[in-house]
Amino acid sequence: MRLFIAIKLEKACRDYLKDRISILQENINQDLKWVKTENLHITMKFLGELPVSKKALLENSIDNLTKNSEQREASFQGLGAFPKINYPKTLFVRIGKGSDFLKGLYNSLEENLTNRGFKPDKRKYTPHLTIARSSRKTDIKGLSADLNSFTGNDFINIEMPVKRICLMQSILKRTGPEYREIYSCTLKER
Repeated sequence: MRLFIAIKLEKACRDYLKDRISILQENINQDLKWVKTENLHITMKFLGELPVSKKALLENSIDNLTKNSEQREASFQGLGAFPKINYPKTLFVRIGKGSDFLKGLYNSLEENLTNRGFKPDKRKYTPHLTIARSSRKTDIKGLSADLNSFTGNDFINIEMPVKRICLMQSILKRTGPEYREIYSCTLKER
């Protein structure tokens, strides 16, 4: 099973982002692979291919995380890119309010999973919401120029409560990945 741990978006937030992303799609004339609206999420940890036998360990780690963490708000504010806005290979929506909260959740999850034998991530965790990826045909300099008018916090600005942590399965298909929630647990109410 190809698995990852994520925070799924509330419907109102997903609908808002769908509208904002459609404006980007109309105004950015580049060959990009856009994330389907139903697949938008904040990745906590990508796990890759794992045997079904690891599922119970992952569920237990999510349970431990949610028992010790309270729900908080997170805001989506403006656009960013990896590795940098002047060389955009992956477009994302930045997390403003709640970024430190999400980093704390990630650190707790990472520690719990490492103690259970999972490999730790080598890269620093940056909470974000991926919306598109470049392709071989993308004019990176042109894309960077197109993005300049959309990078301010006023183009995308919405808050959402972070309520659940989800174990997701990624099923790769020719039409793009399909994500299925296979387990979730709710954070404590404040």
